[in-house]
Formats: sequence, structure tokens, C-alpha cells
Amino acid sequence: MQKQPLLFDENLGTSPKTLSGQLWQLLATQGWQLYSVHDIPDLVGHPDEDVIAYAKERKWALLTLDKRMAYLSVRDGVSTYLILHERRLDENGEVEEYTVVHLDPFANVEARKSYDARIFDENF
Repeated sequence: MQKQPLLFDENLGTSPKTLSGQLWQLLATQGWQLYSVHDIPDLVGHPDEDVIAYAKERKWALLTLDKRMAYLSVRDGVSTYLILHERRLDENGEVEEYTVVHLDPFANVEARKSYDARIFDENF
């Protein structure tokens, strides 16, 4: 299966000296077609909505650290990857880690204020 092209948000660098740049390199070796907002003059410094529209128009997925942007892009039907970033101290000093979560847009989801809960028991 071919991977969907992936747009790195402006809050992610591509330099190998950064954790996001190392992620860029890893994804590139796995065959991902990668783009960065930094390399697209029409997007640099523009609102999230413009970046989302650009990705949606091209049928690209979006990778971001920004939870608000992730929410907006999923709402607009864009396949979105949200990076959860953790920085902590351990015995070797400061450690940074990324967890990447794929937020696939839902279809026809309705919000409800209350739910009926029932316990399923095969004996009844």
C-alpha cells in the first residue's frame, strides 16, 4: 500500500539535529513522500486553516505538535498525525521522546450527552 504524502507543520524542523528532523529522516527511509511548510512560501507564517486547506486540496496527511491544529484538520477530513512530546530527566540527563498518534477522521460521528450502559453477560 502506498503511503499518503505527509506535510510537516511549521512547528517541526527537518534538521537532523532536532528530534523532528530525525523523525523526518526515519520516515524518508521508510518510503514516505515528505513536505515541510518551511519549504512552501505560500504557507510560511500563514494561519493553521490555510495549511489545512493546502493539505486537504492535495490529499496529503498532516503532522503537527499543535493539538488545536490537529483538531481542526481532523474536523475538516484531513488525515492527521499528532506528535505527543515528552521531555524528562533520567540518569543520563535530559531525554526527549516523541509518540506519534494517527488521528483518522471519523465519518458521521454524533455527540451525545448521556449513554445507556449495560453489562453484557452470556448467561442472561
